[in-house]
Amino acid sequence: MKRCNYCRREKPLSAYAEHKGRLRATCEECRPKKNAVNTKYAHGSTGTQTRAEYWKSPTGKTVRKKFNSSNAGKKSRKKWADSEKGHEYRIVKNERLAHKTATNPGLNLNLRLVASFNGILNGQKTCTLLERTSFTSCPDVRKHFEELLEGSGMTISDHGPKWWVGHRIPRVYFDHTNPADVKACWSKANMFPQSKQSNKDDTYFLTKENCLAVGAANFPASWNQTMPSENEMAALFAKAHAGELWV
Repeated sequence: MKRCNYCRREKPLSAYAEHKGRLRATCEECRPKKNAVNTKYAHGSTGTQTRAEYWKSPTGKTVRKKFNSSNAGKKSRKKWADSEKGHEYRIVKNERLAHKTATNPGLNLNLRLVASFNGILNGQKTCTLLERTSFTSCPDVRKHFEELLEGSGMTISDHGPKWWVGHRIPRVYFDHTNPADVKACWSKANMFPQSKQSNKDDTYFLTKENCLAVGAANFPASWNQTMPSENEMAALFAKAHAGELWV
């Protein structure tokens, strides 16, 4: 006999399925109920915030980074990307993005600036959008990143394969329909060369250290030049991860 960890009743061993060489802790009768409860929690506000806090923590970042760089992580992502669901997701994602950029001026400007800075770092010599940022010219952009790359073992020519443009306070937290927010987001204080993997891992992460490095003068206008508390950062991350903040 074995006690089920969900209903707490003693049941014969035949009531349990085997998993990885041993019997599951939950009987087969209770497993669907337990899974339903877990799913409801995971997709609820509390579960979402709990995950956001975990992935924002040093432990969460380490776990995600380790898995993403592992052979298992790469294989898992490639398998999903090559699957029918992966292809369907990309089609839907591209359609949604096209619709969003067509109806959302802020997001449209955001993505155009991303493309412009990538072009400048890859040799583009002119950019009309720079007047909306804190940079004065294309050479000014390259000089900023060249200075930050000194001693790192990387150069401007490594942009793309080895490093990407990083934002200490991620772009998602700035309102790109607000000219002051655009200047703050695309300022020298907020932009730096970031390793490709770190850029992928830290998409929406906010840290006290990065906020201090940027300075209150370049905080998003909605923050009123006040650094968010840890709980507020976790709540902002949850909203960003849910796609509620892109403007």
